[in-house]
Amino acid sequence: ANASIPPEQSVNVELGGQYDSADGKLTTRFGIFRATKLQERNTDPLNTNVVTLSGKRHAAGLDVDITGRITDAWEVYGSFTWMPVAAIDISSATGGELQGSRPSLTPRYSGS
Repeated sequence: ANASIPPEQSVNVELGGQYDSADGKLTTRFGIFRATKLQERNTDPLNTNVVTLSGKRHAAGLDVDITGRITDAWEVYGSFTWMPVAAIDISSATGGELQGSRPSLTPRYSGS
């Protein structure tokens, strides 16, 4: 069983913009961001029935989205995210991800 543990918290800061072409056929959106997660919950690797607080992690990067209207009936979408900064700042985990490492399942590049 778990002891009473505080809720997860996060702080997100993002600055972005949008450009629409004069003919309305192209839209580009971009943003830079920084996200910090505090009191993150993780399953204890030594006892999977217990959830522990693993500490603090942060990520920062750039996101670009492009939408293009090829014809009146056909639009295409593209998205790219570059996240060069992603790190575990404080770790109290007894296994698994360690302080200073890149969090698992956090790609440096992603897109669609």
